[in-house]
Amino acid sequence: MIEIKKALPEQLDRLIEIEQMVFPPEEAAVKETFAYRMEKYPYWFRSAKIGEGIVGYICGIPVEAGPDGGIHDAMYEASSYPSGDTFAILTIGVDSAQQRKGIGELLVRTMIFLCKEAGMKRVILACKEEKLDWYSRFGFEKMGPSASEHGGAVWYDMELCL
Repeated sequence: MIEIKKALPEQLDRLIEIEQMVFPPEEAAVKETFAYRMEKYPYWFRSAKIGEGIVGYICGIPVEAGPDGGIHDAMYEASSYPSGDTFAILTIGVDSAQQRKGIGELLVRTMIFLCKEAGMKRVILACKEEKLDWYSRFGFEKMGPSASEHGGAVWYDMELCL
């Protein structure tokens, strides 16, 4: 059984291990970034657990959407507690040995539920082209190329109106 709960500080090393497993070094968050997010907005940082093992995570922040309504690199490095009625999913990761078992789907659906509960108006994210179809399964729509240049990759903004 997969359990989705608030990520805990004692899970930090494992969460970073998964992050580094699923993202290239230039895109992966560092331990300090995850620690900051976990400390400043713990409600929005969730881990997936099977038995005693952490197998995935998702985190994001409430934001004030910019003029284009999409993701901007500054969102990844928020230096104060964010606010707004738009929620930005910053990262999601599932241990490569546990992928294709519904863990990522459950993480995204849990975050969408939490956003609705919190009164968010929309959810945004930036993903690579090969993930566009996957996110569209949850109702996300492609907005176009993202302003984000995170890690030097080409990203596409997506949104889900709640």
